[in-house]
Amino acid sequence: MKNIAAKMVKIMQNCAYVQKNGVNSFHGYKFATASDVLEKINASLVKHNVCSVVNAELIDMVDTTNQSGKTEHLATVKTTVTL
Repeated sequence: MKNIAAKMVKIMQNCAYVQKNGVNSFHGYKFATASDVLEKINASLVKHNVCSVVNAELIDMVDTTNQSGKTEHLATVKTTVTL
């Protein structure tokens, strides 16, 4: 347990910042994309010889109307990562 904890601290240090490459042009802000986050985390996991298995489960999907009257699709996803 001590060994995996030490590796996790190193992984967390490597992943402390993820570049914000995504842009929401409608609301005018930048964000870190899911693919950028996963790429950085995966690289650090591999570097420290830790394997991960990711399972994403769609919990709910609803349509809602935004302020401009357009339909938006809101998804709730539960993601489990096993190390």
